[in-house]
Amino acid sequence: MTGRTPHTLTWFARAFACVALAGCAESNAIFEAILEVPASDGDARYVAVDARRGETAIADGDYGLVHAPLDGGSTELSVEVVARDGDIGAPFRMRIAYCASPHCDGNDDATAPPELEITFDHAHYEGERTRWRATLPTIAATREASTPIELHVDRCQIEGCRSGEATSWCRNDGTHFCE
Repeated sequence: MTGRTPHTLTWFARAFACVALAGCAESNAIFEAILEVPASDGDARYVAVDARRGETAIADGDYGLVHAPLDGGSTELSVEVVARDGDIGAPFRMRIAYCASPHCDGNDDATAPPELEITFDHAHYEGERTRWRATLPTIAATREASTPIELHVDRCQIEGCRSGEATSWCRNDGTHFCE
């Protein structure tokens, strides 16, 4: 062996590793919802959050993202939803349930917890971290569980890719600052 062989093998190993890693590279984007949950109205002592694309849960199980107690006053929750490759830019829904038990368990259809459903058209942008801040409405414990309150969040309400405060996160032509 010559003195150059180890260097050549090292170079080859590095080049192979770079190609292999590039083939496995995955794009991602992180969306954070900062939710101010008002004090409980009635039996709800917990709040649980779930996110879905279509009928597919983004987290494991029902209400798999966050479970938090409602302690008398308002509660601030930070919920992160990560999108990878084909899911970046895809719409998704976030369900927020006001529950009597920590994991919203023990409910049948007749006692399902009241829910708020938020639809996000476009909250993820490749390689970016975006956020949305909101104070959620109070949901009466007597509200029919089969009819969730629905909110729609337009992409221009999604904060990101620009510092400071803004009334809209889109340019005058309607494109988001992250596009």
